[in-house]
Amino acid sequence: MKNLVIVESPNKIKALEKYLGNNYIIKASVGHIVKLPSSGPHGFGVDLETWIPNYKIDPSKKKIIKEIKKELNEVNKVYIATDPDREGEAIGDNLVNFLDIKDKYYRIRFNEITKIAIENAIKNPQKLDLKLVNSQIARRILDRIIGYKLSKIMQTKIKNSPTYPSAGRVQSIALKLVFEREKLIKSFVSTKYKVISAKLENNLIAIFYLKNGKFKNNTWVDESQINEIKSKFSNELIIKNIEIKKKKEKKIIPFKQSTLYKKGNSSIGMSASVIQNTVQRLYEGYGEGGLISYPRTDSTRLSNTFVNHAKEYILNKYGKEYLSDKILGISGDQDAHEAIRPTSIKLTPKKAKIKFDLNDREYKLYKLIWENTMKSLMKVPIRENINYKLSELDLLYKLSYSKIIFDGYYKVVEMKEIDSKKEIKIPKFNIGDKFKVKKYNIEDKETQPPSRYNDGSLIKTLDDIKVGRPSTFASIIRILKKRFYVDMENKAMKITDFGNIVYKKLIEGFPKFMNEEYTAMLEKDLNEIAKGKKDYKEMLTIFWNSFEKQIEKQIEKTQVTIIPLEKSDKLCPKCNSNLVVRTNKRDGNKFLGCPKFPKCKHAEPKPGFEPKFIKKNFKKNNKK
Repeated sequence: MKNLVIVESPNKIKALEKYLGNNYIIKASVGHIVKLPSSGPHGFGVDLETWIPNYKIDPSKKKIIKEIKKELNEVNKVYIATDPDREGEAIGDNLVNFLDIKDKYYRIRFNEITKIAIENAIKNPQKLDLKLVNSQIARRILDRIIGYKLSKIMQTKIKNSPTYPSAGRVQSIALKLVFEREKLIKSFVSTKYKVISAKLENNLIAIFYLKNGKFKNNTWVDESQINEIKSKFSNELIIKNIEIKKKKEKKIIPFKQSTLYKKGNSSIGMSASVIQNTVQRLYEGYGEGGLISYPRTDSTRLSNTFVNHAKEYILNKYGKEYLSDKILGISGDQDAHEAIRPTSIKLTPKKAKIKFDLNDREYKLYKLIWENTMKSLMKVPIRENINYKLSELDLLYKLSYSKIIFDGYYKVVEMKEIDSKKEIKIPKFNIGDKFKVKKYNIEDKETQPPSRYNDGSLIKTLDDIKVGRPSTFASIIRILKKRFYVDMENKAMKITDFGNIVYKKLIEGFPKFMNEEYTAMLEKDLNEIAKGKKDYKEMLTIFWNSFEKQIEKQIEKTQVTIIPLEKSDKLCPKCNSNLVVRTNKRDGNKFLGCPKFPKCKHAEPKPGFEPKFIKKNFKKNNKK
């Protein structure tokens, strides 16, 4: 008899069929097969006494389940091959229960879609980890309770909102971070300072510095000191000291998901959702195996097997002197997988582009992952810094130069901007050498406010404060944008007026649930459940008792906020009222509607703006 393998994504089927052969049937669940209905107490879909979720088959998955069930009588074993994380474990558990295959299933896990990984998984079948399943159930119920309750309050307490306002365990903390960053920016008071430089002969520029200045940065000069310094300007500077130091560059750590988001956003300009979709395609591969390891990871460690293969590659290509003595990396809370890395270090970005016909985004992201992994396994570059210290009349200046004397991991980078490739020639001067000053320059400078969050930096911050999971980060960012809580300006998030209203309602009414430490504590509890150190039902009972009391206490105190609607000059043809600009809460489209809605349902397109829904509703509401 044949064996059945159930994966999450249909994109994995072709590669697994190739690796496993004709004795295996591969089917895809296409993600979760169940939904948590809005039924029972408070619409949570959960028994509040037993904390058992009332899962129902997702109607859109009935055909998929039917097709899988067809194969069950024809197979000997069923292998659950869902993703190697808590979410994948929960999907596997639901498959086992709803397919009724408790006596014939095996759980297999693989961190990459390669022949070796798949074959090893089949040779080492296991059972589902119910500790991980319980952790996912607890997370799902927490998010349902907090999201349903707080979102409903926001929707009843805010009128004329442009979208259906929502709140959530992680989403609301993300909104808080954006709000507080904007508050910092608005309250920021810049510090003015000056920078002095001397233009010398041979186009040399010496920078003035203070040993004991007002600022930490010794090249910053306070306005009050300028006149005294100018009075000591001379026509000649003399080298009084030469300082030569060697400095190692920063050690590179393999990517976890949050770091990849930040780097991908800053270096190649990709949004979180684009990165998420692209790395998923790279992981699943293109019918011939995956290009990278599992991307939804909070781990930065690399397996010994991969490290050994990679070291052999580096040794043969670059030599022993480039191999790192120490590889940095830590196991994450969900240590079912490794850091994000290539499945084969021999598959260089150029080879991958040709072999798999990668598009521009796929190529750039794969290149970023491949190079970062290589650099994490190689010795760091060494830089030589030379400072010529010049002075005259107690004023100090520096001529600073730097060059790379050992390229280390720069060897793998296309180094158009790395100075070791430019053959920089550092001038050789001696103590006592004199230079004529052609001109002194005094530049006005001022400190800048902190930068706004972009997709990557916000995800990195959420990860740093231990709020949220790798699998949810991109969706959290997407919700902030979809709800119109933030606008994007130069790829950075600026909180909107609507975002401000929602945040203030949440922080005033429910400060405990807008607290990073409390949210991180819940995340820690989920990790403890995953390790079997905490009972998920006890944890939910404690949470619910506290949550319910605070909600009931605050719901009556929370005031209704009515967002004023923009009036237009156009009059309603039915009641002669000035039409107002309204927003379709489902898609964000603007239209003109009667202020007396729902008594008067007249609606018409906003001039210069014709969303699809208006074409239908306009005709329907204006027949008479």
